[in-house]
Amino acid sequence: RQLAREPPVYLLEDFVSASERQAMLQWAAAASFAHSRIDGGVYADSARSQARTSTSCAVPRGTLPAFDALAERAASLIGGRANQVEPLQVVRYEGGQRFD
Repeated sequence: RQLAREPPVYLLEDFVSASERQAMLQWAAAASFAHSRIDGGVYADSARSQARTSTSCAVPRGTLPAFDALAERAASLIGGRANQVEPLQVVRYEGGQRFD
């Protein structure tokens, strides 16, 4: 369901099943998180920033079937393949953390 035209914003209900969500949460509970970084541009390395205080963890393809299924569904939304979707990550925000 489209919520706004400009910028285009859509609501996707039940995009992740309850069992997939549970599997992803279990995986994330045991994952190693590090300070989230911001992209410094196409030719620059990512950098730690005061504007982004969350922690995150990369999810390589093949890590968990639920993550792979999510990437496949995301790709289908744009008429593409999973290898055309940005690599997935889990981002954790705790009280007071932000991304300005």
